[in-house]
Amino acid sequence: VNTMSAVRQHFGLSNDDFRQSVVDVPLRMVGQMRSGKSGAMFWIAGDNKFVIKQITRSERKALSAIINRYALYIKRGGKTLLPVICAAFKVACDGQETRLMVMNNVFDAPLPIDQRFDLKGTTEHRYVRGLREDATGKDRNFGDRSIHVPAFAQELLLSVMRSDIEWLRSVGIMDYSLLLGIRFFKVGEQLPDPTSCRPTTVHPRFQECQNGLLSYSVEEGCCVLYMG
Repeated sequence: VNTMSAVRQHFGLSNDDFRQSVVDVPLRMVGQMRSGKSGAMFWIAGDNKFVIKQITRSERKALSAIINRYALYIKRGGKTLLPVICAAFKVACDGQETRLMVMNNVFDAPLPIDQRFDLKGTTEHRYVRGLREDATGKDRNFGDRSIHVPAFAQELLLSVMRSDIEWLRSVGIMDYSLLLGIRFFKVGEQLPDPTSCRPTTVHPRFQECQNGLLSYSVEEGCCVLYMG
């Protein structure tokens, strides 16, 4: 608990603010009763800042084994796209125990997100049939579309992903996804000022423009990317 509290403090989140988001405001369930390959249940905090995921006993044990190394990596001062794990706890009700993990919500954005994807870089079992507008697609739903990341962020983004993957490898974790949310700008809609979205140093979570990264889609035009 102390380790996760230190992670929250590193990202400027006080215990009171965290409690207010996760406890004081009713949660809402994401999509169907159960989603994802693991069959885990997911909730979104009422203020949209956090995702609460049901985890198994073995997942909780695995998290406990790496949490100190995770905290050191997250707090080292470098950039990362790994989820910010804010808490993990157990809830008991009527003799039933449920283990939960709380993470930052990548899609907590000031702009409405048009499309969401969970990308692993493979096509096997990576397609969601009948994809709803508010649901999250996978690699084959993303298809062969092209999105151009700004030059100032391209190499840094690749470097961050390599660093994250290397750290995951070092702790024996192979299951890696990139969550991607896309906000497209429609014809006639006011675009963000590009000069305000190209700083000399990139935010640790690539949140320069409307909490995202100003980019360009060949198919749809100007867009903002939300990644994690």
